[in-house]
Amino acid sequence: MMKTKIIGKVVHGAKRGKKLGFPTANMEPSDKNFTLPRHGVYASLVEIDSKTYQAITNIGPAKTFGVKEATIEPHILDFDKDIYGKTITVKLIQYLRGMKKFTGPEELSRQLKRDYYKARDILRNNNKSNVKLEPIESLSHNKQNIIVEILNNDNKLQKALGSRQKTSTKDFIKTNKEWSKKNNANIYAIFTHSEPIGLISLTNIDNNNDSKVGYWLKSDCWNKGITAKAFDLIVDIAKDNKIKSLTCSIPKTCTASLAIWKKKKAQITEDGDYFIPRINL
Repeated sequence: MMKTKIIGKVVHGAKRGKKLGFPTANMEPSDKNFTLPRHGVYASLVEIDSKTYQAITNIGPAKTFGVKEATIEPHILDFDKDIYGKTITVKLIQYLRGMKKFTGPEELSRQLKRDYYKARDILRNNNKSNVKLEPIESLSHNKQNIIVEILNNDNKLQKALGSRQKTSTKDFIKTNKEWSKKNNANIYAIFTHSEPIGLISLTNIDNNNDSKVGYWLKSDCWNKGITAKAFDLIVDIAKDNKIKSLTCSIPKTCTASLAIWKKKKAQITEDGDYFIPRINL
């Protein structure tokens, strides 16, 4: 993966991308001595007002339109806000292709669509790359100890999960084996940077019908997008197992968790103090 970062202000351009259905943010680098990287099209990330968006960034001249001067123009995926005058940061993730002179706007538009889907797939995988799931039974004893230490010592997490007695690694393994067997479930450790930080489970794994998802993370990892990434991975596992729908019980105080399901277009019902989201796969 690349690490090139470009900071600059969004200025008005010729608006050729908008006419093609791919509006771009024309950038003027803040560093006047900035050396452009290799000309071409990149899968990239764009930070605007502390929020990060996926993008395709063109660096180089618009050869199709006879332009010789190189420009930096990110097309932010699925984005339609006015950001003229804002300072944005572009991080180049992966080189897609070189700059090319097309026969006209139609051929260019077709290529941009191919770039869009290729960049989206690359960035989706990049987004998940620092979050991984591993079956709990495959963990080393040391990794299992880390999970148990989190459960025993994270007071904020204990409060969220309800009153819990401290457990030993041996009892933790035994309890999870029994629970998995009873609920026909798979349990996965959630990893970031090679360290386990929580668990996520999927019940009725062989039922090919409805499956219930459960998860927790250590408290200093809350509200960092990690749960959403882990959820994307568990959805992929559910699809591989031909599960038809996923559901969960979410306390009404956990609005961040509910938001993850809403992004998946879940149908939401209520049961006492809980939200019950459901998504069809």
